[in-house]
This record gives sequence, C-alpha cells and structure tokens, in this order.
Amino acid sequence: MTAESQNDDGVFTYSEECWAAVVSTLPKPLAEGVDLNAVRRELEDAATLYLAVSDIYRRKIGLAPAWKKTEKLIAEAIAHAEKNGHEVGLPALREAQKRARPFVQGHEMIAFSHQNRRAPERAQLYDRTLSIWIKAGGQLSVTKTHDAKPSGAAIRYLIATLKPIMKSEMPGADGLAKIIKGVKKHGFQLPSSRRTVALRRARAE
Repeated sequence: MTAESQNDDGVFTYSEECWAAVVSTLPKPLAEGVDLNAVRRELEDAATLYLAVSDIYRRKIGLAPAWKKTEKLIAEAIAHAEKNGHEVGLPALREAQKRARPFVQGHEMIAFSHQNRRAPERAQLYDRTLSIWIKAGGQLSVTKTHDAKPSGAAIRYLIATLKPIMKSEMPGADGLAKIIKGVKKHGFQLPSSRRTVALRRARAE
C-alpha cells in the first residue's frame, strides 16, 4: 500500500491506493443518499483535525522535561543559597520557583491526558469515523475468526481508514473491538458540538 499524503498546508489526504482500500470496506450498496466523495471529505477532515491537535499536544508534551529540569535547577540554587547564607538572591529564586511550578504541573497533566487511549483527540477521531460508517449503512458488530481474534466488517473498515492516519499508534484488533462495542453500548463519548469546539480551541492555543 502506498503512503498516504499530508499536504504542506496540513490537510490530510488519502493516497488513491489507501482510498481504494477504504472504499473496498464500505457497505455495499451505500445507504441511500450517501455520497462517496462526501464520505472521503468527512474522513479526511476528521484526520486533518486529529493530526493537527495531536501535533500541538506532542509539542507541548515535549516541553515537560525542560520545565522539570528548570524547576530542579531552581530548587538546587535555592538550597545552595540557603546553605551558604546568600540571602540576596533568594527572593528572586523563590519567585522563579513559584512561577515554574504551574508550567510543570500543566505539562504533566497534558502528558497524562494525551499519551493514552482515552485522549480526547482519539475519541473524536473514533467517533467521527464510526458515525460515517453508520451513516453509510454499516453495523456496529464484531465477529470472531476461527482462532478467536476480533474481526468483521466494522473492524476491516476501521483498519483501512485509521491505519494511514494513526500509523504506529493504531490500535490492534482487540482495541478496535473495544471501541466498537463501547460506542454500541454507550454511544459516542462526547456530543459532536462540544467535541469539535474543544478540539478546535486546542488548535488555536
């Protein structure tokens, strides 16, 4: 399969080979009123938003070690000043320590929230991808292969649509089965309006 492309302006597009693979997994025939070009636009829009938000948080997470190191150096400087009776610089160092702490805590929270399977940008991507599947006439069902591995039309669709987007972060068949069953049991994780607003706000930060 040829690589998917992501244009210089950050807009994700499937390669023709990847898109052909997606089309091969869609329900046949498509539900009445569903346009294949519109399906592609919706999927690529969902991918573009996911990748943009992921990139933002990846860069923020990358700053966390630097802030922790800064906080550690400030603490060492304060300890040294107190030990040697250097009172002149202590107020400034304590103020710097006070200012650094929220940045450390903030980046730690970001890292915790966005380095796991429940990251909101992932929930958004799964929700939109599966809502397109349902609209196209697909069912939220999971079957088992002869060796008890999760399978079925919905899983094949998710693999074709998500693998070019998520690459090495792509869930396995068991993970995809849990996503499908979760949506079937509980519905989508966030209302679409709240979800989209939250993610677009993150892009603007």
